[in-house]
Formats: sequence, structure tokens, C-alpha cells
Amino acid sequence: MLIPSQFMTKAPSKKLPFASKWLVTLVRFYVMLHFPKGNYFCHKCKVGGCGEHKQTDAGFRSMFETSSPRSAAETLTELHTQVELACNGVKAAVEAWQTSTSMKDLYRGYWIDDLLKRFHRLKKANLNLDRAEITQQLQDWVKQNESIIYNPFLSVKGFDVSKDTPIEILHTILLGVVKYKWHGSHTSWNPTKKETYTLCLQATNTIGLSIASIQANYIMQFANSLIDQQFKQVAQTCLFHMHDLVDAPQFEIWKVLGELLPLLWYPEIDDMDQYLLDVETAISNILDIFVILDPIKILAKNELHILVHAEADICCHGPLLHVQTESFECFNVIFRSCSILSNHLAPSCDITHQLVHQEGLKHHLTGGWWLFSLTGEWEYAGWAVRDFLSQHPILQSLLGWTSPTELEQGSVKLMPLKWVKGQPTPSCQNFTLAQTEAKSSMNIHSYDITTMWQRCVHVISKSHDICPVLSWVYAISPVTKEPISTTSSRALLALLSSSMFFVFQTLLIIPLTNIEFIFNVQHNCYTAKCTATGSQAKKQEWVDSNISESFIEHQPLEEHIINTTAFHNAHLLRCCLPPSTWAPLPLFALED
Repeated sequence: MLIPSQFMTKAPSKKLPFASKWLVTLVRFYVMLHFPKGNYFCHKCKVGGCGEHKQTDAGFRSMFETSSPRSAAETLTELHTQVELACNGVKAAVEAWQTSTSMKDLYRGYWIDDLLKRFHRLKKANLNLDRAEITQQLQDWVKQNESIIYNPFLSVKGFDVSKDTPIEILHTILLGVVKYKWHGSHTSWNPTKKETYTLCLQATNTIGLSIASIQANYIMQFANSLIDQQFKQVAQTCLFHMHDLVDAPQFEIWKVLGELLPLLWYPEIDDMDQYLLDVETAISNILDIFVILDPIKILAKNELHILVHAEADICCHGPLLHVQTESFECFNVIFRSCSILSNHLAPSCDITHQLVHQEGLKHHLTGGWWLFSLTGEWEYAGWAVRDFLSQHPILQSLLGWTSPTELEQGSVKLMPLKWVKGQPTPSCQNFTLAQTEAKSSMNIHSYDITTMWQRCVHVISKSHDICPVLSWVYAISPVTKEPISTTSSRALLALLSSSMFFVFQTLLIIPLTNIEFIFNVQHNCYTAKCTATGSQAKKQEWVDSNISESFIEHQPLEEHIINTTAFHNAHLLRCCLPPSTWAPLPLFALED
């Protein structure tokens, strides 16, 4: 990559398990007042029923569509009924009602138990009182203390716990649907297939995927204990590595997942009607495939039914990527650290005080104002205190503060210079176009071949992507002012259900501002028959060891496939490709 030289001028409940993987799920149930293991396992509608009803044709068919919606007012009425049953002193009646309605409020559960205990204490203390009198006393006490008994989320104006809690793409998609299919795929592999998948996964081209470095050996070794980031890696690359490792129905469900997942990771939506139609089609295909492969999952796993509500949530909240709360799970580490430092005599109180001190420190270091109690005037920290944070990256990391960095379109990073200790610092090397491969470009006549250029590491695209050397980008031709593409194409590739184009062989000098965005492309190893013929030293602690390991060597076949299952820039890529190459199509006719 070359550029001209002249351009280089409230306290948490102690009943919740600390740092548990279920913490976020429990908090959502705390807010939604819903029990997912009940007969009616959906927190957004009343779909479900007893086991016998679900196994009927009508009950099973209801899993594929939305039922009567839940509402905050109706939820509050159900909770009133449970409290009234608790005032009667019969625990079995309360539990039966909770099971039938699938409403089990963690917040109110404490008061349910307290009312049951109060009933038995009053009955034991005064044997002359009959059950009706004790019940009346408890009901009077409940009326006087409704504000502390019922969940405050039910009284928030303009907030409906059922309607305003959209589906989580982490727990519903990655740790739900993707996890189920990953387990169904890898559990049947023998050691040879596991090794094959590991080698193929490690050979993945990750440029344009916006994922962490792939550790294929770790993923295969701990296949049953993966986290969301690893499921992202599997979901975006599985179509290129699993075609010979799973049967046709299993591969088909990975294909329909590859159609849905990028749609759900859209950061912005241009055509809402078409987008909703594509999402609806992709979700219907996934549910249809599950009916064929594993129909019991439809009844046992509520994540599959919750997918049906994705369309309504998108209409209400916009792209689901913007309403996900997974980024706040990093707070679990802080929460757990506060718990460890507590003496556990009053953990909730200790954690609250610790968090208050942390937030106060953040407020002071970032220039926040506070009311000084002695003078009654508003004050803020001096410049030395504020400057202390900006000069200590470790403190910034501890406080979760990051300096905003603006990426300017067309800006670049120069290739670093190799410096040898004891020798003078080398100067930047300049090249003329005649000294580079650009001399063979078709628009070389538009440039002065004596102009001096410098080598760079990456360039910033219009979408603010960091595009490194050898990355695939979408750009506007400086010659025709049209997107750069080829004129020759082949028929649909049955393997991935996507079009395939010959590599554009003509060299072209493109202005940096013409680069639109980066996207992911994979080598067509399936056609080229790429195998693990290479051998290299195994890295141990980032150093080459004496142990050798195999790796996939790509055959000299210039065929590459655009990865339409990639999440990054999926919305931009689909605006450039013909809909026939990526749009979901129904797998079955409606009458089927």
C-alpha cells in the first residue's frame, strides 16, 4: 500500500450468586417477572400450556407464532392474586398458581414467604383466631405496604416489562440457537474430523470479520464451554469448514443461520419493510429446519419461540444490536471484586458503599461538579487532578475510561521502520511509481511516475474501517466512477448458495477516499482441495518451539468467496451485492 509523500503532513440482592454466568439471566427475570421453566415459557406472550396441549397439533403449531401479548397491568393483577393466596397461608396453592401462569417474581418472592410465615406465627400465637380473621389481618397489612411488596418496575410510567424488553441476541442467538447446533454438530465427530475442523478453522482469513484471534485448538478442546466471542467465530466461518464434516440437513441449518445472523447484527436499517421480510423468512427457515432435525427443541427451548418476536422488537426498538445489554456484563468483574473485599457480614451494604466510592472517584477525575458542604458552593477538581487521569492508562483501564479516537477517512499509518540497537534511526524510504507494481496499472497515465510515495500498513475507509494490506475492500473506480467489479461470473455455487466471481486481475490506482468499506473473503478451499500439507514451528509463549504442527496450505487456485455470513459491514455489503446472492428464500412452500 503506497501514498504520495506530500500527503504525510439500587444495591444488588445478596441472594444473587456473585460472578455467576446466570447473573444477567436472573436480573432479566427479576425485571420481567417471568419464570421460563413454567408451562407458559415466553415472557412476551401467553404461548404454551401443559405438556399434553403442546404435543397436540394446535399446541405445537402455536409455538411458531405469537400468542396473546402480556401486559404490565395484567401481570400486576396476577401478582395480586398470588399475594392473596399467600395471605391464606397455603404454600401449595401459591406454587400451583405460579406454575400455571409462569409468573415467579424474585422481588416479591421474599414477601410471599414472609406472608406465609406471618400466617403461621399468628395462628400459633392466638389459637382463637380462625383462618378468615388471620387472612384479613394480612390483607390489611398488604394494603398498607403495597409500595414495598410489589416490583417497582410495574409502576414505572411508560414502561411495559413484557413489551419493552427486547430479545437478547447473546442469550437467544449465540448462547441459544447457535450453541444448540454447534453441540449437535461436533458431538458426532471422531478425532480425525475434529483435527480437520481445527486445521481449517485456524486457516480462516479473519480480515474483515472484526473478531479476536482464532484459537482453534482451544475451541475444539473446550467445545462444550465456549463463550459468545467464540460462537461468533464459529457462526461466521462454519460454512467454509463443515461441508464434509456434517450431513446435508445439519449443513442446511448452518446455511439458514448464516442468513439470519448477519441481519440481526445490522447497525442501521435503510429499507425497514424489506428488512423485516428477510428476517421473517430467515427465522421461519430456522424453525422449519429444527422441526425436521430436532422437533423436541421447539417445545423444550424457549429461545426458538422467542425468535418469532424479533420482528416486533425491531419495529419497536430498531436494530437489536443497539439494545443489547451484553456489554454491561463486564461489570460482573467489578461486582465480584467488591464482594471479595467485603467481610460478608452485610455484603450488599459493603458492595454499595464500594461502588459509590468508585463512581465518586470517576466523577472527580473527569471534572464533575459537587456541592461543598462547608461553603455551600459548587466546586470541581483542579487541573492537576484532571490531568492525572489522562496521563495514566492503567487508571483509565481500571475506571473504564477510554479516550475517544476519531478515524479520518483516507488517513493512513506508515509502515514501521526497522531499527537496530546501536545504529542511527533510519529515515522513511520513498519510492517512485516506476519502482512499484503500480507502474502496470491501467490508469498510470493519470499520475506522475516521478512522484515520491511511501509504504503504509493500513488505510481508513469511508465506513471508518481499518483496512490493512491484502484486505478486500469495496471501492469506487477512479476511471468509470462505478463500483469495481468483474464482468464475468459463473453460476450459483451450490456449496454456499452464493455467486462466485473471478479475481479482478487488472491493477488500478485508487484514491484513498474512494475506499468505501472492508469485507471478508475466504479462499475456495472446497474446490481447490486445500489440505494440511504445510508444517511450521508451534508457538509457545509467542516463541517458536521445537515442536512442529501442520497447517492448511492454500492451493494456487485464484477462486475466492465473499463471506456473506460475516457480521461486520453486513448492511453495506448487501447494498452492493444482488439480492439473489444473499436474500433468504423460504425452504418450504406455505402449504407444506
